[in-house]
Amino acid sequence: MDWINLVWWIVAIGVGIWFFRRHRAQQKALVEDAEKAEAMFKSMFPELQPHLHPSRVVEHVNARVKRGPVGGTWNDPPGFPAAKRAVLEDTPKGERTVLEDAAGAPLAEFLYLEGDRPDVLGILRIGPAKYRVNNRGQASYWHPDREFKWKGPGLWTFTSRVADDSIDSDDRGTSWSERTSTMSTAALAGGAAGVAGAAAAHGSTDTSY
Repeated sequence: MDWINLVWWIVAIGVGIWFFRRHRAQQKALVEDAEKAEAMFKSMFPELQPHLHPSRVVEHVNARVKRGPVGGTWNDPPGFPAAKRAVLEDTPKGERTVLEDAAGAPLAEFLYLEGDRPDVLGILRIGPAKYRVNNRGQASYWHPDREFKWKGPGLWTFTSRVADDSIDSDDRGTSWSERTSTMSTAALAGGAAGVAGAAAAHGSTDTSY
């Protein structure tokens, strides 16, 4: 009986090691996919760099909703660690917000509007583009040429006018939606800049959320 127990112990240990290594490999792949998705974001949306990442926009909109209209100057505006202050001005089109550093140099500018639907907390307009933040802590960004939806760290869907399908990055990896085959995030990230540039010749309808 002793040798049977020994075999079982060896099998159990072997299975445990296999599951441990498999889990580590999966976690590593998820981290790599998240990093590649961030690279795609930076490549496809240069107008949002470096201050208007969706995680920062979500943080700011939540704080703005809780605080209500502030007017004038908002020191250390939430969501934007590089900004020393936000200078706010009411305009017919929305609340104009200019982020400034400690020396008073502008870092970014946008219009803030209240949500246009019950599930939308707030909207940021950046030129012809529009950010929406919903009550689930998610953000979508629509631009005439390209757009994305962000549901949390590593959870992205990118859409370009050049592509017939969207590019999804989630906890199962990155793929083209509505297709049976998948593509690696590395390949997609490598071609993201070209996709964004070529997209300028195309139009779109705002379909965020």
